[in-house]
Amino acid sequence: MRSVPAEWLLKVAVAGLLCFRFGHSSAEGQDNDDFDPRADTNTLRFERDPAQLISTPAEISGLAFSAGDEFLAASTGSSQNEGGPGEVRIWDFAQKKELATYPSQRGDLNVAISPDGRRVAWSSWSGDVWLREVGGAELVHELLDAPARIAFSPDGRTLVAATEHFQLRSWDVASGKPLEKFAGETFPFFWVGFSPDGKYLIACGGKEFEAGGATIAVWDAATRQQLYRLSDNIGRVFYAAISPDSKTLATGDGHAIVLRDLTSGNRRGKTEETSRPIVRVEFSPDGTLLAGAGDFKNDGVVTLWDTASGNVVGTLAGHERDVRALAFTHDSRLLATGGGDRSLRLWNVATRQQVGTLQEPNALAAPKSAFLAVTYSPDGTSVAAAAEDGQVSIYRLAPPGPVRSWPAHTDAASAIAFSPDGQTLVSGGYDKTIRFWNTATGEQIRSLTGHGGWVVSLAFSPDGQTLASGSYDRSIRLWSAANGLELRTLAGHSATVRSLVFSRDGKLLASGAADHTLRLWDPTSGQEQAKLVGHESGVRSIAFAPGGRQLVSGGDDGKIKVWNVSSRELVGTLSGHNDIVSAVGFAQRTLVSISWDMRIRTWDIEAMEPRGNLFTEPTPLVALAIAPEGRRLLTASGDQGLALWRATIPDGRPLEQLGQFKATPLCAALSPDGESLAMASVGKGPGEKTDLVGYDLAGGGERYRLSLRGRLRSLALAPKGDLVALALPGNQLLLADVAGTRELVALDGESSDARLPTNVRFEDVAFSADGKLLAAGSLDHSIRIFNLEQRALVGTLSGHVDTVLSLAFSPDGRRLVSGGKDRTAIVWDLASGEKQSTLSRHSGTIDSVVWSPDGKTVATACASGICNVWNADDGSLLWTRLGHQGAANHVRFSPNGKLLVTTGDDRLVSLWDATTGEPLSSLVCHAVAVQSLWFSADGKSFITLGRNGEVRRWALPPVEPSGAD
Repeated sequence: MRSVPAEWLLKVAVAGLLCFRFGHSSAEGQDNDDFDPRADTNTLRFERDPAQLISTPAEISGLAFSAGDEFLAASTGSSQNEGGPGEVRIWDFAQKKELATYPSQRGDLNVAISPDGRRVAWSSWSGDVWLREVGGAELVHELLDAPARIAFSPDGRTLVAATEHFQLRSWDVASGKPLEKFAGETFPFFWVGFSPDGKYLIACGGKEFEAGGATIAVWDAATRQQLYRLSDNIGRVFYAAISPDSKTLATGDGHAIVLRDLTSGNRRGKTEETSRPIVRVEFSPDGTLLAGAGDFKNDGVVTLWDTASGNVVGTLAGHERDVRALAFTHDSRLLATGGGDRSLRLWNVATRQQVGTLQEPNALAAPKSAFLAVTYSPDGTSVAAAAEDGQVSIYRLAPPGPVRSWPAHTDAASAIAFSPDGQTLVSGGYDKTIRFWNTATGEQIRSLTGHGGWVVSLAFSPDGQTLASGSYDRSIRLWSAANGLELRTLAGHSATVRSLVFSRDGKLLASGAADHTLRLWDPTSGQEQAKLVGHESGVRSIAFAPGGRQLVSGGDDGKIKVWNVSSRELVGTLSGHNDIVSAVGFAQRTLVSISWDMRIRTWDIEAMEPRGNLFTEPTPLVALAIAPEGRRLLTASGDQGLALWRATIPDGRPLEQLGQFKATPLCAALSPDGESLAMASVGKGPGEKTDLVGYDLAGGGERYRLSLRGRLRSLALAPKGDLVALALPGNQLLLADVAGTRELVALDGESSDARLPTNVRFEDVAFSADGKLLAAGSLDHSIRIFNLEQRALVGTLSGHVDTVLSLAFSPDGRRLVSGGKDRTAIVWDLASGEKQSTLSRHSGTIDSVVWSPDGKTVATACASGICNVWNADDGSLLWTRLGHQGAANHVRFSPNGKLLVTTGDDRLVSLWDATTGEPLSSLVCHAVAVQSLWFSADGKSFITLGRNGEVRRWALPPVEPSGAD
């Protein structure tokens, strides 16, 4: 039997433990734990997400800047003896914003980032070495025989790892394949790096306290032959640094730094000694300074030496413990330091003053007691939690971690809710107050009083204008969310009102209370509409089914009741929990329940049956939140823990397999009749080539084949299907006659007043609906418009500040929407060439844009997995959803405009109500990322292309978007 403090049980017993938005349908059940294993595509199954929201900043073990200082990578984790997990964090250094976090099994040793910032590598005490694209795919993950140190070559093409057990390994960064071994004797390695000119590979190490041990070795990086070894140190050398001119090698030696000629290994001299031991050393990129720290042995001070004189010229003091990582920015103005005090600090090298921090030395204050309520933000990107100690916390989900935490109440914080626009967070507490908070700053907006007892439940109306609160004083109060004025009091319950929820249309308010009843209210008049009796003890939580026809309740009796909202009748009872059902809610069409019996269960509400989910946590589960898209859960337990869960969606069943093409697709387009697929793939043979093949999807086989020089960036088919536009490296923009399989023209601007610049690289192309115009987005941030009848460049649109990645013409051809690497989309008026609106609230690069069939809205899909829908006229954001774990690759409207479909790296195709953003259905379509999707003309089916070259046709799932006939 679990052991839980009596005081905690008392507080939780009266607290409202459910705050979330709802998903779809209703239930009755079986009284056993033997679940029906049959797969039901309408019932989601969940698994534990390894991501942790609550984490203490770890000790920093490595730092690395990309060549232009755009990105900073930091590796963190415990020491070798302490063990424990580690992680790598990637920062946008200009904005001081964290971009990504990657976990590892044990504390990390060091980190390296490629010069272009596109790839990151790190190693851990477990011997694991990782190489992956930042925000993308894993390229290398190898378990070596011992902990390794790693480094990128200056050109970013090679990754090297050197281990404590004499191994020296390398990989080709582009392919992830191992490379030829380095020749010569090896030894226990503790540092490895390249000279800035890329000519030399240097490694250091040796055996501790052993005279004559091999401590430094240098290789010719091109021939991989060892040039020399040095053994004139006693013991091992932990770190080295090479001067920017690649002539000098610096290593720590006691309380000073030894300088050597890199080509010969001969000693040149030694710097002035300090009072502290020096182990780690770094050259400033301008070559004027050396920075040194004692790693595990110093007092948190960094020493600076003048390289010309060898004299100490300053110190940087501020770390509370040893400094374990150093990295200069490439202009030598700033030095980043990290260490055992868990802080990441930034220093002005000239003034010797600290100018900022990216990670504070102490963790965000974590609640000292259990969470009583949790909720997702409306956009699904963050969660908030209320704790028994009165603290309210906000946590981000990508990358997972704390944002801010503050004391919100003088007693327990027991209820929490986001406003529908996500800009306000409201908390209720045992101090009898309701407090409004600015989610961006954490500042209090207002405090409401009026309840005579603990406030334990909160709910916003769908329009965000009304806030409902339930209390230990047995009342429900309705408040104006705009000004905090009390609108009315709803009286009727005879015990604590534990749970509140508005219907989707806002016309009903449901309440559940400790008096064993549920009640339905008209929130406008305040009149009670119905009293529902069926539980044998208090009602703990309630939720409307997605269609709004049923209401589900969980009770202290361990039962889940399903009610018909119209008839007010009990439809059925789901039995399976053997303790208090602390929360119920809908994840799309799947009912989820949690209980003090430490179990999470899911139910098929149509079949009135339990399904194949039964998770047991170590302590009672007291709070549940469900993400707006209905595929992620957050649970809070009695041990102060927060756990994330994600849906594992059953594989879909395609109508037919249209092709399995062995080549990996670069890009593709479907003909207007849906019978031919134009697909570009990497060509065979030496040099970069592209094969463009037209496949007959109906009859099979090839319709045409073109071989092109260079790697194709994008292609588009003309509306009539007769022409294909091809964007190739350089400024090559070609038109090909599909039927004749011949090149017609290179659109290089010869027939216009100015030729295209030679530095143009087109990233996306799009035809207008009448086929008369072609738009091409470029690496130079511009969009060029070509008149195809004249074969001439007729206009250039400039407004993006980075590469233009995606384009789409409006249905009437008068406007164009573009998406960029600058995380901005722009709607253009083509007649004037001016911006009509700028859509700037994106969280990642915009890889796909599309217009609704009526031209009134625009949808954008981000590399962050988020889909946004905008008003095309004024640029206002209509709705936003986190649709995919990983990048969202493609977004499409159905032909009738009622559905929006997104595809992603997570293998999913997700369907949304185009008007409301409500998630309707999801299915796994391929074993790999879904690259592209196209609807049939009648909208009854769609075709998907996987990154493995697999093409499938699917029936549209039975979904009911708003406004459906």
